[in-house]
Amino acid sequence: MKANSVAVLLAAFWLALPFAGQGAEPSPPTDIAALGQWLGQRQQDSGVVGVSAALVVDGKVVWKQGFGYADKNAGIAMTPATQVGVGSVTKTFTALAAMQLQEQGVVDIGQPLSRYLPEFRIRTHGEDRDQVTLRRLITHTSGVPTDVFRDMQSDQARYTDVVKLLNRTALAHSPGTVGLYSNAGYNLLGHALAQASGVDYPDYLKQRIFAPLGMKNTAFAGDPHPAGRSKAYGPDGAEAAVFELRDIASGGIYSTAEDLAVYAAGLVGAYHGQPSP
Repeated sequence: MKANSVAVLLAAFWLALPFAGQGAEPSPPTDIAALGQWLGQRQQDSGVVGVSAALVVDGKVVWKQGFGYADKNAGIAMTPATQVGVGSVTKTFTALAAMQLQEQGVVDIGQPLSRYLPEFRIRTHGEDRDQVTLRRLITHTSGVPTDVFRDMQSDQARYTDVVKLLNRTALAHSPGTVGLYSNAGYNLLGHALAQASGVDYPDYLKQRIFAPLGMKNTAFAGDPHPAGRSKAYGPDGAEAAVFELRDIASGGIYSTAEDLAVYAAGLVGAYHGQPSP
């Protein structure tokens, strides 16, 4: 297998325990036939409850497999069709939505966030708030703090509430000077895109990304999940309550290895100039 022919290995979903042991991690095999055996052994050795993965080569899914359990107590196996929370992979969807709207002329990512969210009035220490642009939100260089650690659960606030929560804080850095990973920044971005497009953020992704790509088992926390959704587990291996975040534009998507493989193939195809679906 040539290294440059591999689009992506998506994405072993580690649902429970960190890898055990010390020292260098064993390298994955370069032979597709050995990949499943390697991942299965890694899942068992690490104590991770469940793993799902898919391999895309030259735009096609050539391998997919699940290991361990989606629900350990019920004995339900992990499969490539099991939904799991994809965490900050969500940000790539938000950035893609921004670039779609940029291409359509609906937004200009070089413009200040306040053009789309005039209610954004975060405090400053003398910095120019208008230097907080959509581009800098995308690249984590906006100076917006990492997050606002209150009303974090989805039943306490919506992603759109981050504006008023941030307005009680201040910029952490002057925009454009420091790279600072910001979940809050991506929620601002998702909110700005919704305002500009007239379509709520989760609905936009469903209509303009999930559906055109055929990602039928990708959704958000409150949506039905007919393909089955994995349980969550703590470091002790016990089942843990799921903490659904307010910050859906930075980490709210649930998906499957199968659907993410389709997404990866679409992104790589677009990079090489292929038309989107």
